[in-house]
Amino acid sequence: MPSAFAITPAASTLRLDAQGRGELSFTVTNTSGRPLRGRAKVQAQDPSQQSWFRLEGEPERNFAADKSTDQFVVKVNAPPNTPPGKAVMHLDMSSVENPDEVFTIGPMVSCELIRQDVVKKKIPWWVYAVGAGVVVLLIAVLLLTRTAKVPNVVNMSFADAQKELEAAGMKLGQTNQKSTGKPAGTVLAQTPAAGEAMPDHKIINLDVEQEPPHDVAVPAIVGLSLTDAQDKLTKASLKPGKFTYDLNSPGKPNFVLDQNPRKDIRVPFDTEVDLVVKGDSVPVPALVGNSLQNAVIQLQNMDLQMALSEQVIDARIKAPGTIVAQNPAPQIMVARKSTIAMTVAKAPNVVISYNPVFYERLNAQSKMSLQSISSGRALAPQK
Repeated sequence: MPSAFAITPAASTLRLDAQGRGELSFTVTNTSGRPLRGRAKVQAQDPSQQSWFRLEGEPERNFAADKSTDQFVVKVNAPPNTPPGKAVMHLDMSSVENPDEVFTIGPMVSCELIRQDVVKKKIPWWVYAVGAGVVVLLIAVLLLTRTAKVPNVVNMSFADAQKELEAAGMKLGQTNQKSTGKPAGTVLAQTPAAGEAMPDHKIINLDVEQEPPHDVAVPAIVGLSLTDAQDKLTKASLKPGKFTYDLNSPGKPNFVLDQNPRKDIRVPFDTEVDLVVKGDSVPVPALVGNSLQNAVIQLQNMDLQMALSEQVIDARIKAPGTIVAQNPAPQIMVARKSTIAMTVAKAPNVVISYNPVFYERLNAQSKMSLQSISSGRALAPQK
């Protein structure tokens, strides 16, 4: 789907002031060809830096259909005592009415923090004298250490590598995130390599194992069989959720008709995905007048389950153990595994004796317990 918005930052790099503050404007244009109400959201590449960024003004605004534009301003405020470095962010736009389908991710903008807050004080004269002495000392140290070697930080944690480089007088340059299966934050490679002569700029670049993802895109399972859909969800670290059987919509029985959440939506691991499945329907058999054993056998043959209740009836009118009512009525089409309610005749004040193993075998899928059934005389399994 073509992008619905064009997002243009005023600059690709924003240099923050000494207090770690700055702002950047973004021009957003409606390129969808129809009126939209858009919602802006500023997103930090590093979630720990999300608090640096704040969107000025209303995030939701109306855009006419004729490539109308609007300006959004993002304020940046790095926390106090933040060391020099970079923070990357982007402005995203989505349709208020359909955010999952109509959205645009804006270009990355790098925010550079050059130095920390500086407290301006009047510097005594002797500080300059000490400074001059330090400069002379540093020059002497540089002359004596021109043959210093680059330390080896490969396989260290990123934090330990930073300490090692600082102790060697080196500065961290570019950090590249890669995935190799090692523990997150492990240094994979370095440039210059360990043992090389320390360069004059004393900058070292590192390849570091990236943090593992904490979410996953929901796969497309509409049109798959129920078994294949469950396997696909499991392989994606997701779980099958609630099943709804649809008897009216066209499709193959036991194939997925719809899913929630929809495909490509990013969700946390182990999220449940609800499915609408084409039901395999069967007609309800006629059970009234049958013995309980015959009724159970018919339901099992139709892959249906049952819920049983009792009604006290004079044995001269209706033999105990006979089905006297059912719901739904015969020939009604229902999905397999549906529960059919049955009422069985019971003689007053007489307890039935029966073979529970027989009934457990007949209706194992319904997990029905017949321990409370009573009637006027013993019911033996029909042969």
